[in-house]
Amino acid sequence: MRRRRRPAVRHRRRRRARAPAPALPRRRGGRPAPVARERGRAGGLRAAPRPAARRGRPPPAAPRLPRPQRRGARRGGGSLRDSRQGEEAGTVDGVIRTIKQNCRRCYTCVRACPAEAIRVEGGQAVVVPERCIACGNCTMVCSQGAKAYESGVERVAALLDGDRPVAALLAPSFPAGFSEPAGRVAGALRAAGFARVVEVAHGADLVSAAYAAYLRQAGGGLHIATACPAVAEFVRKYRPDLCERLVPVVSPMVATALAVRRAYGDDVRCVFIGPCVAKKAEARDPALPPVVDEVLTVPEARQLLAARGVEVGAAPEEGFDPPRAGRARVFPLPGGLVASAGLESDIADPDVVVVSGR
Repeated sequence: MRRRRRPAVRHRRRRRARAPAPALPRRRGGRPAPVARERGRAGGLRAAPRPAARRGRPPPAAPRLPRPQRRGARRGGGSLRDSRQGEEAGTVDGVIRTIKQNCRRCYTCVRACPAEAIRVEGGQAVVVPERCIACGNCTMVCSQGAKAYESGVERVAALLDGDRPVAALLAPSFPAGFSEPAGRVAGALRAAGFARVVEVAHGADLVSAAYAAYLRQAGGGLHIATACPAVAEFVRKYRPDLCERLVPVVSPMVATALAVRRAYGDDVRCVFIGPCVAKKAEARDPALPPVVDEVLTVPEARQLLAARGVEVGAAPEEGFDPPRAGRARVFPLPGGLVASAGLESDIADPDVVVVSGR
């Protein structure tokens, strides 16, 4: 005889009995009475604090940097010596701005700013000009495009349409921004209206020679290179105790502009083209010689060329104008300043420290 199978018994999980919610006091008629709120110090009523949303929650407080120290600015001369002598902070007003309609309160820029120059006002992350060093890091990390630097495309277009010659000063690192051959880049800039196209590597040669002479005269000790305006501005604002360690030599951009004006006259306008946003602040620093009229980043330069109907890949290959560049074409590479200055260095030598990146 076959045995009958017993029907399977499904076991249900026993749910824990939840404690009943406390009953709210009710008025006559069944309506709930208003919940009593906590009284503040001023005697007013304040509601219980709401838990902060995860997305819009401000970042945890970080150790604060000291307030920037700023002194009066002086006009510089025409030499390669930096007249600030490592003691004055420049101005970066208006270089970086916030596009409020794009800000989504993610606070990524607040966390990524090395100078703690971004604060939250009215739910928007705004830049504090007196703290900003114009490094442009916030414009790169913001995924919403809420941080942008000022554009110089229209001003450069106005210079090209004027009656004075305009010289394009190409940063030594321009091959990293232009995948086309260097000759086509020079030809495209001339087709756009630039009268001269000069490599800033020539100014890097002059600066490297000035560094070598300064280090020979100064002897040993700690010295901080000032080719990067963001690094120099950070030291002047937040580490004034290290200002005396800054090498008092202008950047290759300023050195090249001085050389171009000596070669072609003070009537020529100089436009620097490179990847660094901080150059915009350096060009307007009143403590430096006013020899650079405008600064374009590589994306801005491409935008200018496209607006004037010039395609870099289809431009004729042409050479650069004098003054010519020498061995300082390696200036933007790690250790490029040491190599350009002809200084002896070894990877195991602790006397020379090369720092790159963030």
